[in-house]
Amino acid sequence: MQSEWPSEIREKCKDTIQFFEENGILKVQTRLILSQDPEDFTHPTVLPDHPLLERLVLHTYRSLMHTGVLTTLAQLREKFWIPKGRRVVKAILGQCIKCKRLSAGKVNPDTAPLPPDRIHRVAAFQITGADLAGPLSLRGGSKAWIVLFTCAVHLELVSSLSTESFMQALRRFWARRGRGSTLYTDNGTNFVGAANALKSLDWDFIQAECSLMKIKWLFSPPSDPWYGGFWERMVRSIKELLRKCLGKACLTYEEMLTLLSDCEATINGRPLTYSSDDPKELKPLTPAHFIQDIKGRETFDLDLIDSQHILKRVRYLHTLRSNLRKRFYNEYLGELVRSPKVASKRKMISPGEIVIVESKNPNRMNWPLAQVIELFPGKDGVERVAKLRLASGEIIRPLQRIYPLELSASDHLIEDHQGTDIAAQNPGPTAADVLEEVKKSRRGRPLIPVKRLNL
Repeated sequence: MQSEWPSEIREKCKDTIQFFEENGILKVQTRLILSQDPEDFTHPTVLPDHPLLERLVLHTYRSLMHTGVLTTLAQLREKFWIPKGRRVVKAILGQCIKCKRLSAGKVNPDTAPLPPDRIHRVAAFQITGADLAGPLSLRGGSKAWIVLFTCAVHLELVSSLSTESFMQALRRFWARRGRGSTLYTDNGTNFVGAANALKSLDWDFIQAECSLMKIKWLFSPPSDPWYGGFWERMVRSIKELLRKCLGKACLTYEEMLTLLSDCEATINGRPLTYSSDDPKELKPLTPAHFIQDIKGRETFDLDLIDSQHILKRVRYLHTLRSNLRKRFYNEYLGELVRSPKVASKRKMISPGEIVIVESKNPNRMNWPLAQVIELFPGKDGVERVAKLRLASGEIIRPLQRIYPLELSASDHLIEDHQGTDIAAQNPGPTAADVLEEVKKSRRGRPLIPVKRLNL
């Protein structure tokens, strides 16, 4: 090791450290020559930067049960002297795969802009997000679930999580609020089943005979609640209202329907803009303004109404609706700014990197390893979703569920896992530790992940 030490670096070290040779081995002259300590401690051997030094440091680190830089350096100092020891040991210990799996931080991409469907001028419920919440315990031991449609908020009550129950709730929603054009959901089995049922229809025949356009059903990426933030926030508001209203009460099915109607009216009546104390100021905008007609205070006698009055009334209502939408864009959308959160300093991942994928298992050592295949950019060009290759197949996950190890597939990985060194030199995810639990149905059949992605 010392023979391969560059002479220019050795000369620089001599300016700060006093060396001497003993039997052809370079050692350090310390101030402990009068000490009764062992010779290796009073005159430690110089260990320059070398691949063998990396193996020695990692071996010492693992024998000390991954205790840290200072403890490892102190143990090495009993026999060896490493120039710039703290910096060198810290850099080497940063390559420990086991520690990386336990301390790796997730990728935090920048906050995404609002999608076009959130800011387009369309009718209420024309573009809708749906989700389920529950279960709710009812009197008699039965259970029920809430189906939430937003924006604004429309609530339905169902007795199961089946596809049939959701289809019935969706039909009631369309009958009362009108049939929208776009529906956003997560990848729940009931949502996927309903989407497949609608897809099986002959939409060419339906459009030709009934002039009905096909429903555009969009799914969020798997394991990614951030893409459904606009309905997840409404679910939270509904849950908070129910906790405060119900307490320990146990209602019947009809009573729960009535309570949900009250909660729906309360949520739709929440102010979206600033509420002023000045009585002369305009009332704050609420979702109810967009789903209910604005009723005037005037009353008319039916025998006095003529065509001129009707035309004036129609023009008046049209003016009110126009002013309402102008206020919504000026007072509400104009106040939506990006979060001041500082972007993560961690470098973004790239195809070919080895990462660990967050799972429901609380033990991070059991999280599967994966290789990044492809990154999907959003409409603003920022990558927020990745396709990964595991031993069980390919999956799609948001970057918030991915923890980079800052390793490429071509790196030589040496991992101390339960006392066994695992060498992973194959760029493909064929190592034994690349595992993921295969999700199965109630009858034991493996579930095929939904390969739908809309950015």
